[in-house]
Amino acid sequence: MARKATCNGCGKKFDDGLEKCPFCKRANLATAVCKGCGTEIAIVLDQCKHCGTTSFPNVTMAEQLPEVEALGRRYKKASRIAEKRGAQDQLKDFEAVAEQTVAVIARSRLETERLADGDNEIYSSYYSLVEAEVVRTGYLHETG
Repeated sequence: MARKATCNGCGKKFDDGLEKCPFCKRANLATAVCKGCGTEIAIVLDQCKHCGTTSFPNVTMAEQLPEVEALGRRYKKASRIAEKRGAQDQLKDFEAVAEQTVAVIARSRLETERLADGDNEIYSSYYSLVEAEVVRTGYLHETG
């Protein structure tokens, strides 16, 4: 299922990834500056059309001021809750460990979008799928 964007001009929903609204033709998608050449590009693009620099739309969106501010509010709320529970030391320990970590996931862009798109999506590792004997669709076509 394709992700949907909402036009800032006419308010209609359309498939995400388009540079212009197919209804009102307004190019009003959120933009960011390409880190390669400085050209303004639509956030939903995974490559600059001017210089070809690869970008990651989810990372680009997360770097935008409204998202950074929202994260700050969530962090402050979690800190207040930890303080009320008397768990400041545990929070500090968690933060110290979290500073040393990196997030890694080897999935296609479509799979990553599926996982990020809803609250009820389930992630399963390759090994869990093999262990569960899940059959790949391509495998069915290859073997008849």
